[in-house]
Amino acid sequence: MIGAPEPLAGWYSSQPDLYQLPRHERLARVQALSDRIMDRIGQLVPVTPVPLVCAAVQSLGGDVLTRPSLVARIGDLRDVLVELNARVVRADRDAEETLDVALRMLRMRHVLAEDGDGFVLLPRGRELVSYYANSIAHLLGPYEAAVRARDALPAERLIW
Repeated sequence: MIGAPEPLAGWYSSQPDLYQLPRHERLARVQALSDRIMDRIGQLVPVTPVPLVCAAVQSLGGDVLTRPSLVARIGDLRDVLVELNARVVRADRDAEETLDVALRMLRMRHVLAEDGDGFVLLPRGRELVSYYANSIAHLLGPYEAAVRARDALPAERLIW
């Protein structure tokens, strides 16, 4: 078990009319419960370099990023995470170091390619960037909207 249990008996007892409500109202209450549980889970998950860098990439919004702008955004996001008491792995690293650690994985997964003093988000990397970025978006305070705004359904679905 990770974290304290979330007993549901109290929630159910506070919802005596749950099954008499119209479907959309009932689902809204269940969604609120689900959101609360997901927030608790999100608080337990540590922020590692790859999701942090992907959130920076996604929040900047372009497919071509300069190294200085990416490093600055990584630093901004890390500062927000630390300020909001998120569990940032190696928060003592500077933003440049965090980028270098994440780049090893992102290059290997063909997500980012270096281009001079910057990076290009590769077309097939967009879904992974979105996935990793959204895993910490709820922790990013004022940057959450910028991370989520970049999401789009992929143009084509991969069949596994």
